[in-house]
Amino acid sequence: MPQAAQDGIDSWRGCCIFCDNNLTEDTRREHVLLNALGGRKTTTTADCSHCNETFGCSIDRTMADEVKSLRNLFQMRSGDGELPPALNNILSSQGPINFKPDGAPHQKCKPFVVIKKGSSVEVNFNVSSDEELAFYIPHAAAQAGVSEDVLWNGLQRKPGTLRTLYPGKTQFTFECKQIDSQRSMVKSCMVLLATITRNDQLKGPAFAAVRDFIFGKNETIGCGRINTDGRLMPQPAYDCLKNTYGPLFNLIYVKSDARGRTVAYFRLYNKRWSPFFGQGDKLSSGLNEDGFYGQGYAETVCGRVQV
Repeated sequence: MPQAAQDGIDSWRGCCIFCDNNLTEDTRREHVLLNALGGRKTTTTADCSHCNETFGCSIDRTMADEVKSLRNLFQMRSGDGELPPALNNILSSQGPINFKPDGAPHQKCKPFVVIKKGSSVEVNFNVSSDEELAFYIPHAAAQAGVSEDVLWNGLQRKPGTLRTLYPGKTQFTFECKQIDSQRSMVKSCMVLLATITRNDQLKGPAFAAVRDFIFGKNETIGCGRINTDGRLMPQPAYDCLKNTYGPLFNLIYVKSDARGRTVAYFRLYNKRWSPFFGQGDKLSSGLNEDGFYGQGYAETVCGRVQV
């Protein structure tokens, strides 16, 4: 559904699908798929600003933290285009290293060391650029007890050494095993449903266990009703999405059968989860987002894909 048309149906959406707060024109936009996961499609017709903020500081933050190593490794920007998060104190075969937002590894060590020997002072720098050296000069000069000009003059008389260091082997894990990450997945599926159906349907008894699970009031959904799905996506669907979004895409797909049994398919960087929601009216919706190539949501693609 186009964004403008979606925003135009606030009048019959009523209130938040998670609480009784009314949705207004001032309601903060909720990302259907998390911004940290490359999500760009937003809505003001699902949850209120309070619930949005609550999720952002809890379950959504946990989900974002669990995938930050993968985002840095493959340089996957957020939905609003921000660089991936930096990674600090990552163990490697060469000792702890840091990865900057651009993915560049840096050995974790002090940028400079001041050694005082009687009346003389020795300052050793370990930096990766002229800009980084200029940044630390004032700090090193203050610690050495000399002026910045004296330190610069001393550096110009001393030869520097260029060293190329390799980080060695590092190990990352990607499992989304924390229960809060699963709650975030289910919440995103509920928000997607809210873009195609009336909010009062999602506030009914058919989705009561889902809402309680999202807020941590029970573990019913997480224990036995969310499963890692090892099946391959049907080849025509996979080829369509891969050709449109590239090999690493994210997908939320929610559908119910003729009996109203609603299930969700949450694909995150080629790993899949299938939560079972419950019984309700027949529903179907799909959302494709891509955190790698940045091509965004395509309604026409959703219409062609059956997973």
